Amino acid sequence: MVSQRAGGGTGRAFQRVADTLRSRLADGRTYPIDRLLPSERELAAEFDVSRDTVQRVLRELRSEGWIRAEQGRGNRVVKTQSIHSPDRPRGQAEQVNLAVVLDKAFAAEKVTLDVYSLTSESLVGRLQEQAGRIRRGEISPQGIKVRMLLPAKDALMDLPRRVDGGDSSPLLERLHGIIDVMAGMVCKTLEDLQTEGRVPSVKVSVRHTRARPQFKLYLVNRTEALHALYRSERRAITLHGGETVDAVDVLGMQATLIHYEEGVDPESHGSLFVRESQLWFDEEWADSLSGATSHPMGATAGEQKRVRP
Repeated sequence: MVSQRAGGGTGRAFQRVADTLRSRLADGRTYPIDRLLPSERELAAEFDVSRDTVQRVLRELRSEGWIRAEQGRGNRVVKTQSIHSPDRPRGQAEQVNLAVVLDKAFAAEKVTLDVYSLTSESLVGRLQEQAGRIRRGEISPQGIKVRMLLPAKDALMDLPRRVDGGDSSPLLERLHGIIDVMAGMVCKTLEDLQTEGRVPSVKVSVRHTRARPQFKLYLVNRTEALHALYRSERRAITLHGGETVDAVDVLGMQATLIHYEEGVDPESHGSLFVRESQLWFDEEWADSLSGATSHPMGATAGEQKRVRP
């Protein structure tokens, strides 16, 4: 995406910086809890945007509960994305996060990732990390297959909405813009690896659902699952034009992810959850719409139809 100084516009620069910082905050290791973020000047230089853009992004991150402003010190991280792994021995749950799960998955020869989510925003930074590992020669998967189920533009979306009952269409337009951008970034991040000759086979497919997802689900190599319920929260949202509105929004990156892993016992909680979730996803995928209301990079013209009547 193009920065504000390069002519991309205030809204686009704002979204780019906000998305990147959220991803770093969510992973729990780029900016751990209790660490100070880089200064406004440093962030403006890194992203090649104005300090005004950085200040607006930081206000939004504070409204979402990621960071807290401290007089004379800066912005301190107070929240990351929590992951709980009930099948792991006591004391090991903190060792599991999305980055660790994907580190393990991408070390395999064949990588499969099925995603059901609102925006796929949490994935972008983590997949870029894996692409970096591949380019550095640390891992060398021979095939990557990703399927993403995301809301269609005409899906029944009750959130986000204005608290005052006013027109919520700008909020929905903003959300669908994020959905399209994030899906495009996932596709480009992975497809570039095949274009560069680093991974022999890469296939990224995007299909759409008619309803707002109530939860997010990642199925990794058909042996692990990460699941989280979306929560709604009242917060201030800055629109692309700079207007800030009081809204009820869906917050997914802060939701607690529960980690399940297939075990030796096929009837264990982990094995059952992974197996049943994979069956559910496969059925939803077959009944979904492909490229019905948007055409992010990676979707093919042949998928512009309903798979089942």
